[in-house]
Amino acid sequence: MAAARIAQTRWTIVGTTFVFYGDGGAFGDEDFKRWLHDLQTQSFDRYVGGTGPDFLLSSVQRNSPRAVFEERGIPFATITDSRLVRGFVTAGSWFGMNIAAFAWSALPKAWQWLDLDVNDAHDVERTLHRLVHRVNSAIDSRPAA
Repeated sequence: MAAARIAQTRWTIVGTTFVFYGDGGAFGDEDFKRWLHDLQTQSFDRYVGGTGPDFLLSSVQRNSPRAVFEERGIPFATITDSRLVRGFVTAGSWFGMNIAAFAWSALPKAWQWLDLDVNDAHDVERTLHRLVHRVNSAIDSRPAA
């Protein structure tokens, strides 16, 4: 069985919102460790996680950040068109996380759910699209296999 492709990921903080994007594939261990460190040490009060098709998290990766979100009461909006990811998001909400999934075509609903004002919503959306572009550019520049 072939190993899953490692996803390209990028993240940053915009105002008080942590903004993440990962394309399709598995969240690489080194990137995950850096992301978890930032999640645990940076100041933010909302989280937006955009994903490409079938962005994969191991069970450890799904459970490790839960405490950060639950202890700090941080709402987590996942932006995805993947049914698999939406299923994990739904399960997370059943276990006490303040998390909801939104389609890429429904970004305004995500911003409303996160209670972002118009200016913050604009900045977060622009940043999310910038991260998508940076990830796609990194993928396009990979050498052919």
